[in-house]
Amino acid sequence: MRITRLLIAGTLASLIAGCQHVLVFKNASGGTQVAGNVAPVLFEDFEKGLKATYGFGNQASGGEARVSEENKEVHSGTKALRVDYKTGTGNWGCGWGFGTNYLPDSGCLDGKGTKGIEFWAKANVGVNFNVMMKEGKKNGADDETWLSSDVTGTGRWKKYFIGWDQFSRSIYAGNQAGDDTLDVQCIGSMEGQLREKQGDGSLYLDDVYFK
Repeated sequence: MRITRLLIAGTLASLIAGCQHVLVFKNASGGTQVAGNVAPVLFEDFEKGLKATYGFGNQASGGEARVSEENKEVHSGTKALRVDYKTGTGNWGCGWGFGTNYLPDSGCLDGKGTKGIEFWAKANVGVNFNVMMKEGKKNGADDETWLSSDVTGTGRWKKYFIGWDQFSRSIYAGNQAGDDTLDVQCIGSMEGQLREKQGDGSLYLDDVYFK
């Protein structure tokens, strides 16, 4: 009996050791999900240059943003994205958008299984900004736009992580008749925004991943 128990225990230990990164559990709908290590998805590191960038702002109150390639103030590699901004004095400030050089032929990046977005940014101390994820129209996505919670600049390069559960659907941009679900399996482009009345300055962005 003791030998049998030892054999069973040894077999279970081997199975657990071999599957320590793959845990299967029930979700709320009764189906199964696999939780474990998901490979990071590179959205953009700007090493191949800028892709589909633009700036916008509340020009009536002095808000504007100008996007350019940066090759001195970088987090890693040789290039980053630079935003020279004026947040203005109105009821909204300014922002910028960019695509990715790593977009597959499907037209959207697949972040399924990731927990959120990670990026490095350098912004003036106390400056609040956020990012927006723009869905595509494939793989079940329906062209909604999702706005993150605010993060704050420190005056130096800092790594930020914003979980997908910290995004809310924009009521001003994107499809307003969608499924009200952030479809990270199809993200085509991103935007960033600076709130109003925060002065003028420069913001730098680098190494954007879904993780």
